[in-house]
Formats: sequence, C-alpha cells, structure tokens
Amino acid sequence: MNIPPKQMVELKEHINWAKDYICTDNGQEEALFWLHKQTETIRPEYAEAIISTVKNNLPDPEVGYLETGYDSCQSHRKLAKVVGELFLVGGLTYEAKLLGLDISFDQVLKTVKSELIISRKFALLFCQMAQELGGCQDFIFPGVTKTDSMVPDLEDFTWLTLTGKPIITVRNITGVGGLRKDRDWNWATDLPTFVDLKVKEDKRYYPGMGIFYWLTQNSLDQIPALKNLDNSVISKKVFMLKRAIDNTSKSETEGLSVLCSAYIPPWSEMKKWLPYQAEGRIVDLGSAFHSPSYEFNFLNRLFLDLASGKIPDQKYCFQFDDLISKLSHLWSFNSTIHLPWTSELAGLSNNLVGKITNLNGDYCQRFGIGHKGKSFEIREYHFGQERLFPMEYAGKVAYSTVFYPNSDVFEGEAVWEGLNFNNPSWEELKKYGLINTLLKVIETHE
Repeated sequence: MNIPPKQMVELKEHINWAKDYICTDNGQEEALFWLHKQTETIRPEYAEAIISTVKNNLPDPEVGYLETGYDSCQSHRKLAKVVGELFLVGGLTYEAKLLGLDISFDQVLKTVKSELIISRKFALLFCQMAQELGGCQDFIFPGVTKTDSMVPDLEDFTWLTLTGKPIITVRNITGVGGLRKDRDWNWATDLPTFVDLKVKEDKRYYPGMGIFYWLTQNSLDQIPALKNLDNSVISKKVFMLKRAIDNTSKSETEGLSVLCSAYIPPWSEMKKWLPYQAEGRIVDLGSAFHSPSYEFNFLNRLFLDLASGKIPDQKYCFQFDDLISKLSHLWSFNSTIHLPWTSELAGLSNNLVGKITNLNGDYCQRFGIGHKGKSFEIREYHFGQERLFPMEYAGKVAYSTVFYPNSDVFEGEAVWEGLNFNNPSWEELKKYGLINTLLKVIETHE
C-alpha cells in the first residue's frame, strides 16, 4: 500500500500498546478492583466518595455482549455508568448555582430521574468533582472486550480500514475507522433534544451542558446571574440563544447506520475526481460525527467569569453564534468519533487512522448515512504534498459521492458522481448540517 515506514512503525507501536487495554470480563469483583485503581489518579476525597457510593449502588452483575466487534468491558462499564451519573448530578447542581438558580442536589436527582442512593455528606464533593474533573472523565472509561471469539485482531481491523473495507461493528476501537450499525441505539436528534436525552436517559455530563439544560428549562427572567450582564452584547447573545432554543423544532430520526472511515485509495480511483476540487475550501464534514461535548464548554467558562466578577471576553459572541447555528443540526446520539472506552485506545482513531497516507501523502475520508434501505456517502480525497504527478494537484482536495440504492450499510450496487459544493443542491449543508442534508439527499435521490 506504499505506507511510509515511519507511519508503519507508529501503527505497530500503538497497536502493541493498545493490546494491553483489551481485557477479559471476569465479573464485578474484578471490576471493583479496577475502579479502585482508576480512582487512585484523583483526589483521595473524591475517590472515597465514589467508591462508597458505587458500593451502595452495585448494579446487577449479569452482563451480556449483544454487539459485534470490540465493546466496552461490561462489568467495568456498569460501574463507570454509576460514576458518570455522579458527575451529571454534581455538574447540573454546580452549574445551576453558577446561574444563581436555587436548585438543590435533591432536586437535581429528581430532575434526572436518578435512582442512586447517595449520602448527602458527599453532595458538595460531587459538585466540586464535576467542576474540577468534568472535562477529564477519562479515568472512568473501561477497557474493551471482544464480543465473541470471531472478532478480528487489531491488526486485521486496521488493515480492513486502510484498504477501504471497514468492518461492520458497533464500537470498534479504531473509532473513525469503522461503520456503526447499532440501529437500536443509533438515532439522531436536534441539540436541545440531545441534551435532554443525555440528562434523563444516558446520564452523561459535559461541562457547560448544565448551563444549556437550565436555559432550556427556565425563562431568562428567572435566572439571577443574567442580571449581571445588564444590556451588554453578551446579554443579547444569551437572549438570542434562548429564543433559538425555544424555536428549535424537535427532530428525531431512528434506525440509522453511520459511516465514518478513512483509507488509502488507489490512484486509479483518485484521478477520476480531479475535476471536483474544493477550490481552496475544505468543508468540515467530520464535525457531524463527534459528540457535541465541546460546543457547551464556553457557557461554563462564561458564567465562571461572571461569578468571579470578570468582564466577559467578546470571543464568547462568536461561540454563541456557532452554537446557535448548530441547534437544529442532527446529532448522532452514539457518535462514530468518540472516546473508545478507554483513553489509551483513542490514539488509533484520533492520531493514526485518518492520517495514515501513502508515500505521496494521499488518503481519503468517508462520511455517510444509511437509512430505510438506502445509503449515501461523501468521499473526501486528499492529494498529498509529496505527489509529483500531476504536480499541480499536490495538496488539493476533491470530492465524490456514492449512492447505494439497495443498501443502508454502504455495500452492493452503487452510483458514483463528482461533487461540487458550489452546486445549489448543497447550499443547505452549512445551515442544516451534514446528517440532515444526507438524509434529504437519500429521500430525494433517484
């Protein structure tokens, strides 16, 4: 495949490293030992509160692996879900206080429909823990386990990915190198609905998500912290965000398969799409396949600034505009690019697959949606800087589309076309987002 030797060494080193985080599920007792070890990396008072609470809320020890590929080690994950819920309750309580809302820890427990038994002596600690570690929850993610004996090894996963044949799997540890086909759990929603589901169903916390959630649940005149803004530009942006949230139509699409992969295309394929260059403008298609964890972060920082008496930076205005523009986009509830169950494994998808090239520096990324028996993908071809022929295309980007009229998992009969984003049919991409746009294309494609 003409992959540079240096990149091959990086792949080999990472795969060997990653193998240490593929574990056998030996049950809840071993999982508790694992959690003890994980909490040694955080403040002792947090660790004590976590372990004590988990022991008071031990989940059913029975586990089942119904998915295909590498899934989170279920005994470990069940305990991690308890810890994740502690972050959520603490984070929502803490961010309610940032807004000046009189919402207690107990009220938050009812809001998120929590059934956890939590000693109230730990309530303040969990609020502090969410504030300090809300964006650093990697330590609660377990390793992965083969869901059955037929699951390929990491080397085979990587090979299939780089040859353009990513294995059909729910959560493979190559992340960006795979296809998600878990229809029962893979649906897409608008952002306010996404947050509501994360709070009440998935029980996950991202810094700033609590601010966003409380904005959806309260009128602006009920939020004391906003009085400190007076009639500033930031105040107007908060008003615009709230109005946009209230006007965002609820949208949920179920039964999706999602493709997010990268491979090394042969020159015979790449050269067909030379006429369809991006003309210097590379569209950020990958953002549609991330969890929106970072979109809320600035809200946390903004209200922390206000609480400490700082004058808000004008950069927040641009972040408000960006968030508002994405409210009605469809967000995959179980995104393809995500932390693959332990941070030590993330490098294979975040740093390697998707950046592996041939000797010319060529590679291609695939982004697609499958729904109701059809699927559609966009292929983004990157012509390498080292490409000497044709020299004028070095560093350029071109696009093609592939439509599968009889398959919602990107296989079989296909119709290929070049893609020019200046075409009026793609004008809605920025406004409505990639998933919305691809679903519409699938519905209307002949």
